[in-house]
Formats: sequence, structure tokens, C-alpha cells
Amino acid sequence: MTVSAQQTIPVVFDTVRAVAGASITGTFATVGSAFAYPARIIKVGNTTNDDLEISFDGTNPHDRLPPNSFAVYDMSAAHAAPGYSAMQEQISIYVRYLSGETTPTGGYFYCTVIRGKF
Repeated sequence: MTVSAQQTIPVVFDTVRAVAGASITGTFATVGSAFAYPARIIKVGNTTNDDLEISFDGTNPHDRLPPNSFAVYDMSAAHAAPGYSAMQEQISIYVRYLSGETTPTGGYFYCTVIRGKF
């Protein structure tokens, strides 16, 4: 089956957002800037030596990432129509280490955002 240009939705990768592991504390901190556009796919990675928690509101933990792992959130899976699902713009991503753990001694937490081309 051939896919025509009319059946595709162009995407753009935002600049990677990252924070050094040694800068991560036990309090949620913003990672980079807020999403300027609705995000279709978000990939987060933890190359530190500690468990990390992420949040999309800066208050509540929404997911955990063990050391040397990543997660992909695909809000647009099976939604290629113009009214596709996406994480709304002006949302930030936040990170902290888990309560009772120590500050990571190396590595990074990073976030890659893929959005529709407007």
C-alpha cells in the first residue's frame, strides 16, 4: 500500500530539553521551556544512576523512570485525522529524584518532543 502526501501529517522535532543529573533535586524542577505547540509524541530518558519521577504539572508525580531507561508517550497513536490527540501547548515537564534517594552523580534527564508541523 502506498501512502500519499495527502494522507500524512508532517512532524517537527523540537530541540532536546535536558538537565544534568547532578542538578536534579528532590523538588520538581522545570526541564527546558514549555511546549510551544501541541506534542504528538514525547520521549523522556534517564541516563542517571537514580530513579527519577516526572510530572506534567510540577506538583504530582505522573511516571517513574529507573536508571538508564526511557519512556515514549504517543498521544497520537491511531489518530491521524486533523483532530488528532496531543498534549496541549504551554505544558512543561518537571523532574525530581525519588524521596529517600540522593542526588544523581552523573548522566542526564532529557525530553524529546515531536509535534505536528503548523
